[in-house]
Amino acid sequence: MSERECRAIVAARSSGVCEICGEQPVQSMHHRLTRKYGPWSPANIVALCGDGVAGCHGRVTNTRGQYYDDGWLIHTWDLRTPDEIPFLHWQWGAVCLDNAGDYHQRKDAA
Repeated sequence: MSERECRAIVAARSSGVCEICGEQPVQSMHHRLTRKYGPWSPANIVALCGDGVAGCHGRVTNTRGQYYDDGWLIHTWDLRTPDEIPFLHWQWGAVCLDNAGDYHQRKDAA
């Protein structure tokens, strides 16, 4: 998938609202698994407010520790793929993201 296609799918999924806080408009795309290791795929990319310094994107970039538990970041050594790792969404709670641009209930949830 191209970066352009991925951005379009993620923008549509988010409806223009930050996928972490739900309060601000989308300003940037964030790689859950770092850009060096992670693909441009909708399961790996989330739409956030801020720019890597400010807003939710800045929070995730600058205070990484707590955000691995929320699925906002993925460790490079995690053997699971991004679509298997739940993401804490402002409205839906812990959901899995797929590459079609949809949210799904966590795979380990009953």
